[in-house]
Amino acid sequence: MRPILYSLLLLSLPLLWQCGQSTETENATPPIEQNGDHVVHLTAEQQQMAGIETGQAEKRTLSASLQVTGMVDVPPQSRASLYPTIHGYIQSVRHYPGSKVRKGETLATLRHPDILAKQQALLEAQAQVQYWATERQRQEKLVAGEVGAQKALQEAEAAYQKARAQFEALYAEIQFWGINMKDVLEKGVLQEVLSLRAPIDGYITAIHSHIGAFVEPTMPLYELIDDSHLHLELEVFAKDLHLLEQGQQVHFHLPQREEQFEGEVYLIGREVDPVKKTVNVHVHYDESVTPLTPGTYVTANIATRSHEEWAVPKKALIQERGTFYLYRALADGFKKVAVETGLRQGEWVAITLPDGDYSTPIVLQGAYYLKGYENQEDMSHGH
Repeated sequence: MRPILYSLLLLSLPLLWQCGQSTETENATPPIEQNGDHVVHLTAEQQQMAGIETGQAEKRTLSASLQVTGMVDVPPQSRASLYPTIHGYIQSVRHYPGSKVRKGETLATLRHPDILAKQQALLEAQAQVQYWATERQRQEKLVAGEVGAQKALQEAEAAYQKARAQFEALYAEIQFWGINMKDVLEKGVLQEVLSLRAPIDGYITAIHSHIGAFVEPTMPLYELIDDSHLHLELEVFAKDLHLLEQGQQVHFHLPQREEQFEGEVYLIGREVDPVKKTVNVHVHYDESVTPLTPGTYVTANIATRSHEEWAVPKKALIQERGTFYLYRALADGFKKVAVETGLRQGEWVAITLPDGDYSTPIVLQGAYYLKGYENQEDMSHGH
């Protein structure tokens, strides 16, 4: 009897297993479709917790831009170097780096025996000019009265021209030193010390000498900058030159500062740096609103062209495997839709929807929360 019962039990097991499997399959939740038709469902409470906000894409005028770097600079005429006009010893040094000075203000003084020797030679040359000018006139009168020789007149003329040339050369050299020539020639007052004066209004950026130092005319003593006209010198790659035009808007900021400043393209260079392959672009900005220091590094965006585009805030987009998506707000949930992105400006990104539907509301804030919720659903159904 027992063998018969065991046989019936073994025959009934496959049937029971198939029935159990059929029931389990029928009661299981269908897997989430992985195509674009999947809709994410959230309760009103979940939406509120996620801070989800909906709205529509907007028509906006967006500009493409070039991201470049550069520095705050001054034009060449606003930089100056002060060199000694003659070799000598520094007697005094005035001011400090950062000091503001006026054009013509004494920055240092210089002494050397040659300063007096040259002025003395100038007075002697002046006397020679006067002597030979008088002698030439005397010889002219003698020749006119037929009591003088023509040769003597010629010699007097030659000596006068020679003395005059020597005088004019010394005069130009000493005047270049900055000596008061009227005091020397009319009063006979010789100047022992030369005053080295600021060539421009501005700020001292460097001093390269000290008291007692022997200096030559080839040695710079002071460096100065006039910051009354600051501008930006940006470096743009030569390959992007065709995108640039005068008057284009420029947005720039300084490292470790949140403020954004504005300017416009004023001049575009015509020479390409052979090493960097870049061209300098001169940008003007409002210096009264934006006080900056020459030499400051900046990063900038040059707006090169403008288009009216459908656009959404950056936070409305998510990215998966190189593709951008946004969520449409439907009556029964949120549907993920692939989009093509275009120009970016500030917090806005141009988009193109394949179906051309820009009227259906979209999620403007909370898109990444929806993505996370969708991923959780995928994981739970995957188990």
